[in-house]
Amino acid sequence: MKIVAFRRIGDYPVYVSSGYPIETIWSEWWKHLSVLALSIFAPCVVLWGVIFQSLRRLATEEASADSLEPCDPLIGMPTDPPTARSELSGESLSERDALRRPRCAASR
Repeated sequence: MKIVAFRRIGDYPVYVSSGYPIETIWSEWWKHLSVLALSIFAPCVVLWGVIFQSLRRLATEEASADSLEPCDPLIGMPTDPPTARSELSGESLSERDALRRPRCAASR
């Protein structure tokens, strides 16, 4: 199937016609559409990746903030530090235990 156009030339009894196949029109249209779709889709994929990574980082930071001890706002120290507990009970706090204890939220 073709799209056909014709025209008479001046005052002469001559007509010119031209035909263009519809399949060629559709193939060119699909080529342009694929370039347009790719130019829109690629930045969207990058944006989705950035959003996904940001949400993962936010979840990690929230989990980290939840594990912090509450602090005394005046001195910036944990309200119940393990060193104070061990000194009162007579136990010694090993260096490894001191490194494992959660940090104070105000000291960040």
